[in-house]
Amino acid sequence: MKILQKICFVLLLITFSSVYGASYTVKLKNGKDFKFTAPDGITDDQAMEMVNKHLLQKEMTRVANEESKINDKKRKFLKDIVKRFQDGCRGKSGSDMMDCWPKYLPSKCRGLVYLDDIGPWQQCVMSCATESLYSKTFGECSH
Repeated sequence: MKILQKICFVLLLITFSSVYGASYTVKLKNGKDFKFTAPDGITDDQAMEMVNKHLLQKEMTRVANEESKINDKKRKFLKDIVKRFQDGCRGKSGSDMMDCWPKYLPSKCRGLVYLDDIGPWQQCVMSCATESLYSKTFGECSH
């Protein structure tokens, strides 16, 4: 059985190396070498196009992951503010609650709470999620 596995492995390697035979090395902007093997029968321009597509897709994936982390951070920040409001204003109703709510918002967003639309203050609060610690403690995003 082991001999059969080794024979299959060698055949796989032979097949793989015959399909992918041309090796390329590209010097990237960061100074690192990017080595890859391309199928036989393609031109150098086609090989470079393959590399560019791969690098572009890799960069797009990286950017999407960063944006996802930032959006998660913004949602968490907004949830934390709503939680503080719920804890701090519990038992209040009507105008007392409307007067209580702005205390828990970042200072730059307090006036927006009285608008009919929830969107502007929510965007304002979420914009504070990525601000510096100084801004959140002493600046326009402080509570």
